[in-house]
Amino acid sequence: MIRTLAAAALFVAALATPVANAQSTREVIGWCQDVTAGDYERGYCEGAFTAFRGWSRFTLDGEHVLQICLPDEDPVSRLVGAVAAFVEKFPEAEADDFPIVAHAALRILYPCQPRE
Repeated sequence: MIRTLAAAALFVAALATPVANAQSTREVIGWCQDVTAGDYERGYCEGAFTAFRGWSRFTLDGEHVLQICLPDEDPVSRLVGAVAAFVEKFPEAEADDFPIVAHAALRILYPCQPRE
């Protein structure tokens, strides 16, 4: 039990840590404007969304901790599009911390199916 709580606490701390010193969703989406470009910011963009793909796999007692089930085959550009569409619908989210906004957007597009 203590081990599970420690793992959950570590996970929450990682989620709350800004991605590559990003302060806002606006900044991270800015890195992603041209995900086909081979530049330095593209690496930040892909890293941020790849991290979410990895975090989405964490489970606790068989349940996905983030309640996000991202398919492996969806490209980063689709994940970026989901967050960008969320910010377009909720413009005030653009100034919020990227992990919080990305979680909300990806949870809408990729909800996990309830366990039977």
